[in-house]
Amino acid sequence: MKEKKNIFRWMDKHNIFSQTMFRCIFTVLFLCLLLIGIGPGHAANVTLTWDKNTETDLAGYVVYSGTSSGSYTETLDVGNLNSVDISGLQEGATYYYAAKAYNSAGLYSEYSNEVSYNAPVTTYTITGSCGSNGSISPSGAVSVSSGGSQAFTITPDSGYAVSSVLVDGASAGTPTAYTFSNVTANHTIAVTFAAVAKYTITATYTSGGTITPSGTVTLSSGGSQTYTLTPKTGYKIYSVLVDGVKVGTPTSYAFSNVTANHTIKVTFRKK
Repeated sequence: MKEKKNIFRWMDKHNIFSQTMFRCIFTVLFLCLLLIGIGPGHAANVTLTWDKNTETDLAGYVVYSGTSSGSYTETLDVGNLNSVDISGLQEGATYYYAAKAYNSAGLYSEYSNEVSYNAPVTTYTITGSCGSNGSISPSGAVSVSSGGSQAFTITPDSGYAVSSVLVDGASAGTPTAYTFSNVTANHTIAVTFAAVAKYTITATYTSGGTITPSGTVTLSSGGSQTYTLTPKTGYKIYSVLVDGVKVGTPTSYAFSNVTANHTIKVTFRKK
């Protein structure tokens, strides 16, 4: 539906372009402010319409506009028409309009009454959701102005990790934060979480020395663990087996990016 707002009215029916006056004075007939739609790129369009005068020497109209009441920075001569389309309005800005009529002798009327119009701001919705074992913030539907940005923070519960992040149904990896920039459409972001996998490393050794830490250590997937191998006085490291495979006789050994269970066994012998 088109929105109309009456802003001008012609009141005087006598000859409005009297040559005996320094300046012709007449009021504008019935002018409407008509919203015709929102355009792309932070802009809105309006149409101004009014009833035409009946004077035979009427030559046209000039529309004045500005962003402060009574202070007009732009003019537009529309000729002998009774409507004008105005585009490129900045969303959220307030515009003020008035008009003058002029005749074939170049005489102008006084300003009409003024009308103001606030160009609406287009908003879009971003809906954030997640499964159990974590959170997304903000969650639910968030309104964002056209061209704006919105950041989301994704937080898994202890023992869990981000399993997937879908933005508008497409995978965006497994980030713990995501930002929508220059928003010009509705969006969705959906997150799922999964338990972090656990793995064990079991360390054993013979008499004649120690391994630290000893026994079974539990690590999260991708974790690391370093072992220190120390022979007693009069002993030496004879062999080190990792998952049953000899790795020489190091005095330390590190497991990195652990994604499976492991064993490490140290054998000490007298020198």
